[in-house]
Amino acid sequence: MPNEPGVPTWNPKRSQDSQEAGMGAWARLLLVTIAVGCFCRPSHPSASNSTEFSSQCKKNLVIVRTYLPTDAMIERIHRIISEASDHEVIISVNSHTEAEILNQTESSTARGLATIKKGRLALKQLKMEFGERVYAYSDEDIMELFPDLSKSMKKFHVGRIGMASYAYYLHDEAILTTLKQYQQKKGVYKGCGLWVIEDDLEYTGNWGDLFQMYSGRADLVTTYWRDSYPLKEQFWAPYTSQRFRQRFVRNGLMVKHNEHIVYYSRKFLHRLFVELRNGAHAQSEMGTPSICSALGFTYAEIEEVSEKYYSCKQRYTRDTYSKYITDEKQAGGRFLVHPVKY
Repeated sequence: MPNEPGVPTWNPKRSQDSQEAGMGAWARLLLVTIAVGCFCRPSHPSASNSTEFSSQCKKNLVIVRTYLPTDAMIERIHRIISEASDHEVIISVNSHTEAEILNQTESSTARGLATIKKGRLALKQLKMEFGERVYAYSDEDIMELFPDLSKSMKKFHVGRIGMASYAYYLHDEAILTTLKQYQQKKGVYKGCGLWVIEDDLEYTGNWGDLFQMYSGRADLVTTYWRDSYPLKEQFWAPYTSQRFRQRFVRNGLMVKHNEHIVYYSRKFLHRLFVELRNGAHAQSEMGTPSICSALGFTYAEIEEVSEKYYSCKQRYTRDTYSKYITDEKQAGGRFLVHPVKY
């Protein structure tokens, strides 16, 4: 895939915000790598003494986000890897720790401990299945990259699993934490652009064809884009930072999209990271498109979406999925199906 045009070169000496200038070495390196493009030599060698880069980006990176995946979800990840063979596919796993346990009652503590145990077993299975493709992160990892969270944002209490978590709703921050881990392991960020897919999304066509069709079509490629969405009507409104509300909410309105599948251009991913590092946090179905729109980046919607099959209300079982999808899939129909949680 060719390099995207118009990708800015980031220079920390010309930063637009004091917090950006105060980033640690890894954060500066990630910004350089995203902004200039994969494998490009950073303009300031102090950012890294060991990382080597070549001259151009060659492929997209695909991140599949998962947590306690079912056997069918694991099969789906294998299919994504197989069908998108000209992309690099990695798996990002939320791995809870004892520090996240919601110690409100004895029962919530017990649920938290049970959640950690199940999560560790699932992570072990994923590593056996996918090896070095698997990257696990915790809230502590996210907070290390975004240290302002503890002061500006509250964790979401997930009572049914006994956890208080940032990762539950700050998905962009989790994605960037995975990119940090990826670069620390690989020494490079290989993505011309970045695709992020959630594990309960199915596609009846070929995943590789879908990525090729929409990669680079806009800075943000997504589904169900909604302009002028009232913030006060959003469940996640209390989980927004002051800086986000000041910069990206206009007259009480913001932008919303669905995030089950998202493509980020390199230049938008770079700017998104800057804004998050500077404290503009929000649940990512609100935060990502609002930042994209307010800063003049482009967006496009994936057309392979049918309200008949793409809904947050109907949950497919193996039987109902087969009943509704198989015939149309065999006839060559290509569309996204959600949620497929069996």
